[in-house]
Amino acid sequence: MKTIAQNNYLGEWNDYWGSSFNIKSDSTFEFSWHFDLFERWSNGVWIIKNDTIYFRVVPVYDTLKYSSGYSLVLSEDEKPKVFIPKILVTENARKQDSTDMPTKLFYQKDKLYTIGKNGKLIKKKTKKWKARFPFWYVRREKFYK
Repeated sequence: MKTIAQNNYLGEWNDYWGSSFNIKSDSTFEFSWHFDLFERWSNGVWIIKNDTIYFRVVPVYDTLKYSSGYSLVLSEDEKPKVFIPKILVTENARKQDSTDMPTKLFYQKDKLYTIGKNGKLIKKKTKKWKARFPFWYVRREKFYK
């Protein structure tokens, strides 16, 4: 059962570095990162402890069918499928990758803050391209105002 406070976390969140979360009421999430023509994505489940939201990635796999057996590979999209590979090596601009996804975020004043390796919130803005950008996530509707 969700509490009213947990509704604060729900919805679409963006940062200024191309990352976004869609935190859903069924305890699942979608994460994506976009830059130019590249996209990385992950899906999974979330839980809340105090004001910290924890994310656990649930990988989506495709099954490759060979004459000698089967093999699992990370899927390029959200729908698992079975297929016979025709090309052994492919590179796609869109792929499943959670390497740069935060595993936990802290909710405070309608923002989701990244938690550093030292356990402290990252609240400083970083200078990039002659401007200062924050590392926290804001609701999508506020992001595009």
